[in-house]
Amino acid sequence: MSLPQTNWRPFGYLVLLLMLSGCEKPAQPPQQYEALHQITKDKRSITPRVVDDTPLQFSAIQIVVIGPNNSTIGATAGVGPTESLEKLQDYLKKRVLAVRSDLNDGRAKLMVLRFAYFDESGKSTGSDSVSLMPEKMGGIEFKSMGLAGAVHRVDVALESVTWESQGNETTVPVK
Repeated sequence: MSLPQTNWRPFGYLVLLLMLSGCEKPAQPPQQYEALHQITKDKRSITPRVVDDTPLQFSAIQIVVIGPNNSTIGATAGVGPTESLEKLQDYLKKRVLAVRSDLNDGRAKLMVLRFAYFDESGKSTGSDSVSLMPEKMGGIEFKSMGLAGAVHRVDVALESVTWESQGNETTVPVK
């Protein structure tokens, strides 16, 4: 005796509905998904904090859907200079000259920022290095945020500057 075809139809619809609703595993490590999801769940507002005197400001980090089938989430924030672009260039030149006094002419073409993540107790939970062009700042994506645990604080500092002078580019560590 076989089961009537109509009794299985609701089950088939349920399976199709679950497939279309994005009930897939995230395309990222589970600990990262959980850490980022927890920020949203707790309604935690985290704004990267500049720990050196780099004249940059950041918006609060947003947790957004970035992956296939709405199952992967990521973290983003906006960034811009606290004052004019010229003042940012002056600051970057000062930092470069402190390490390489021979690079007096030129402009910063690229800067690398180090974002350090910390849990509620202040324990490090990873970091990201992000490259930005001073003339084209806007949004940042934090690729490693949450990989090594919960994030309650984000500190940012200038790590290096790529200086363009007389057609040559030189990367200068400025830590």
